[in-house]
Parts: sequence; C-alpha cells; structure tokens
Amino acid sequence: MAFEGTRGRAWCLVIAWSLALAVLSLLSNITSTEQLSGAADTWLTIRLTLSKITNSGTAWAGIGILGGWLVRRPGIAAAAGVVATGIAVYAHAGLGHLAGIYDSGIWASNVEWLIAPVVVGAPLGLIGALARPRSPWGLLARLIVPLGALVEPWVVSMWPWLSQPLTGWPTRIAETVTAVVLTAFGLVLGTRVLARKPRTR
Repeated sequence: MAFEGTRGRAWCLVIAWSLALAVLSLLSNITSTEQLSGAADTWLTIRLTLSKITNSGTAWAGIGILGGWLVRRPGIAAAAGVVATGIAVYAHAGLGHLAGIYDSGIWASNVEWLIAPVVVGAPLGLIGALARPRSPWGLLARLIVPLGALVEPWVVSMWPWLSQPLTGWPTRIAETVTAVVLTAFGLVLGTRVLARKPRTR
C-alpha cells in the first residue's frame, strides 16, 4: 500500500509540474498593444525573457525527463514522459485558446508540437528513469539536461554575436539573459551531477 501511495504522489507531481510549465509559458506569451507598438519596450524585454526561458527546449524536454525520474520504473517512466509532455503541450494550447490568447489556428499551426509528446515523450521518460541509478549509464542520463542547457544558446543563436543584425534590442537582451540563465543552470546542475559520489556495493 505504501508503494501505491508513493506512486500516486509521483503521478500527482508529474501532472503538477507539467501544468505549471504550461501555465507559466502561456502567461509569458501574453502581450499588450503598448508592447507591440514599441511604447513599452522595458516590459516587452521582461516578458520576452520569461517567455524564452519557460519556452526553452531545455524546459520542455526536461519536463518529460522529470516525469520519468519521478515515477522511476522504466516501463511506467516511458508513459510518464508522454503524459508529462502531453499535458504541458495540450494544456498550454488549450488554456490559451479558451482564454482568447490564441485563436483556433493554434492547433493547425502547431501540429509538430501536438504530435511531439507521442514521438519524444517516451524516450525522455526513459532517460529520467535511467538517471536514477548511480551507474555510468545513470551518469550519462543525468547529464542530458545540463548539457542541453549549455548547448541550446548556441544552437538557437541566443548569444548577441550570433543573433540577426536587425533584431530589436528587447529581443537581443531577452536572448542574452536567457542564454546566461541556461548556461548558469547547466553549469551548476552539471557540476552537482559530476560531484555526486557513486554508490559503493
């Protein structure tokens, strides 16, 4: 019974974290006429920064890995990865549509995101389960998220010397801050993972 209770709490955490990501990323996408017209560039910069962090690939892939890590067992972890990424994607789009933030075109214009949980959710969940054991494979799995955070700013050209010349300053600042945040997160988490001593038999 204790095991069942623990598993139930794990699933509740999977759902809660997924909904939190969906709502935070949605709220960070809400803009205003002043921001669009250039009359509130400071607020636009803050909003864009929060949006780029909460909508980063590291965060969205990480939610699937977290789902697998929480439920632990490989077979169930694969399902948890699908559930976690699915809730995040569909809650983000669905709540945005209901609130009038997105129009009905959100579904047709984001087909790749809507099918992503089915395609990548299970592998992400398995990575989360593999990250539990203190083994070479476990170490590799635990390094996926910090490495992703370190690589993402370069892959999507967040650093100012990689961005497009005509990019406005709010976007440039938002991308630079996001790159710094992701890099710091990756370094801190990666250092903690590598410093963790392996379990001795």
